[in-house]
Amino acid sequence: MPRISVAAGLSLAFLLAACSGDDATNATDAASATCGAAGHEGLVGTSVTDLDPDLFPEDTRFNFPGAALGEDVNPGRLNFEIGTDDTVQRVYCG
Repeated sequence: MPRISVAAGLSLAFLLAACSGDDATNATDAASATCGAAGHEGLVGTSVTDLDPDLFPEDTRFNFPGAALGEDVNPGRLNFEIGTDDTVQRVYCG
């Protein structure tokens, strides 16, 4: 039976740990990193009137309740989901 070195065993353990978990969560985390959404999550709960659109990339989308959204998905596009109370509910890429 072949022996595995301690270093190889630890590497394998870290690799398996990195691969475990919810694929949807991992995909969301990866997507949030693509457009920088994670850096704007502190704006959740902020009134949309307090946001300065000039501070965000040109293709940023502000999604208001009931507004029709195109089906184009752009992982590099920053999106703000605005709630019925006119506050930011979610920040995401897509």
